[in-house]
Amino acid sequence: MCCPPVHEGNLASLGITGPVGVGMSSFAGSAPYRITNIEAGARRLHGILIPNGSEFSFNQHLGEVDASGGFVKGWAIIQDRTQEEWGGGLCQVSTSMFRAAFWGGLPITERHEHRYRIPWYEALGEPPGLDAAIYTGWYDIRFVNDTGGWLLVQTWVDLNRQRLYISLFGPPSARNVTMSHEILATTPAPPEPKYVDDPTLPAGTVRQTDWAQGGLTVNLYRSIYEGDQLLRQDTFPTTFEPWPTVYVRGTGGL
Repeated sequence: MCCPPVHEGNLASLGITGPVGVGMSSFAGSAPYRITNIEAGARRLHGILIPNGSEFSFNQHLGEVDASGGFVKGWAIIQDRTQEEWGGGLCQVSTSMFRAAFWGGLPITERHEHRYRIPWYEALGEPPGLDAAIYTGWYDIRFVNDTGGWLLVQTWVDLNRQRLYISLFGPPSARNVTMSHEILATTPAPPEPKYVDDPTLPAGTVRQTDWAQGGLTVNLYRSIYEGDQLLRQDTFPTTFEPWPTVYVRGTGGL
């Protein structure tokens, strides 16, 4: 068995004394399907223990994304457009987990940006590039627990404020993390809309699935200190594609 049971009475014996890193993001204005998937994803992660020295994989702990886990179908970025997929909105959870590891000063071993900028991930004043896309079998968020002790994952979905919090609790930490960013290039959104034929929709149906977004290249810089000593500096490069307005045209029956 990987991990001991954890409860309020044995946190101290496991060396779990306080927060190591906290990730937060806003999902204000999300559709009901998206909130359902955020809650289901948060439940999957809540209470996980990460052993010292091990690499955490978001997808491994998330498991199967289907109705058996409380997930529903919703909109997600798949290939060249936004389309319906199981677990649409789960990147809200992966983004918050990335931020918890980021602010905890943990080594990030895998992280992927979204193809285009997502307003939710900048809604609280965050710089562009502090996001993490996941897609089972392709994109994961991974980090290493180098704290010297156990890490405990705790999640909280605040439906009143429409925010998701993911906290990593562990041994005492003297780390201090600072962040800055540098925008390297911007690209205007494509002026012409894109049309995608979909044989699963009735002929004559036209549906907008994507809204135009400008492209952006940005570097996110993280400095990790222990007291006055600089332990490590990391650069997280991000390139968001310029994204057109996309309409899906039904061709079913033609």
